[in-house]
Amino acid sequence: MKKNVLRVLSMALIFALLLLAVGCTSSSQPAENPGEVVEEDPADTYPRKPITLAVGFNPGGDTDLLARAMADGISKELGTSVVVSNQPGAGGSIAAAYVKDSDPDGYTLCFCHNPIPANYVCGLTDYSIEAFEVACIVAKNDAIYLTLNPDKYPTLDDYLTYVKEHPGETTFGAVFGGSYQPMTMGVIDELGLDVNLVDIGGAANGNIEVAAGRVDAVFCSYAGCKDYLENGDLYPALVLSAERRPEYPDVPTLVEMGGSAAASMQYGFYFPKGTPESIINKFDDAAKKVCESQEFKDLCAKYAAEPDFHPYGEAFEVMKAIEDFYMPYKEILAGN
Repeated sequence: MKKNVLRVLSMALIFALLLLAVGCTSSSQPAENPGEVVEEDPADTYPRKPITLAVGFNPGGDTDLLARAMADGISKELGTSVVVSNQPGAGGSIAAAYVKDSDPDGYTLCFCHNPIPANYVCGLTDYSIEAFEVACIVAKNDAIYLTLNPDKYPTLDDYLTYVKEHPGETTFGAVFGGSYQPMTMGVIDELGLDVNLVDIGGAANGNIEVAAGRVDAVFCSYAGCKDYLENGDLYPALVLSAERRPEYPDVPTLVEMGGSAAASMQYGFYFPKGTPESIINKFDDAAKKVCESQEFKDLCAKYAAEPDFHPYGEAFEVMKAIEDFYMPYKEILAGN
């Protein structure tokens, strides 16, 4: 009797295991073609956990605040937390390296403007945008002003005349190893200026040095020099935008002064190389909705930036154009 019971239980167990095996097989194969395995699209279940967004600059700046606004909106769109992780240092390359070396599963990315190609051109890194999936661009800032001390150079013409009459004697501040160094060199070359480039350590320091008369000129974003311009310590002499800016409509552009191109900072998202395209596209869709929101438009306006969405694929071309603008100075910068 016991043997019969055991035999029945054994048969039942074997039958159950066979059913389980068949069930597992049928879940990964279409009924019409049992021999063909269907791979699951990773975007179907993305995201399943929080996303880490690395920012290579300190909290409170324009890059950080734009990143946090995007993170908050994307969190709501995707239904998971997008956690901002500030990793400042080395011109943004610490955060970039962290992301570059992360798993390409869609859960780690960075938000920045131009430091990835800039640091490559400056010789700080041996990789550029090709080492990433440039997911999308969401904003641009071309409100980058040449600031001068009114006591030293009352007008832009006064400055340009003095520089031309005293070649190699004046100083021009730049942040060595960051986005502003190759940008500054490019514009100086565009204007045909013979000046000495000096390291000011940080964009904000440039305003201090020019206001104190220790440095003759510097380029700075409107957000960084706004207070100095409003209190009269400095004045905006030239802007690097393609068209005149609404905050200072009387200030000429680089193109008007003989330059052939405008310089700008493009804020966007970078995934590790190899991140599935379907995940990137799903993330892009969420970022685009945030980019188009009035809340994001208002935040950009505070920093004289503006929403400027470019999707995956197109975003790479935008950043490649910026890299190409920097590239003529790679050998010079790498030797500094």
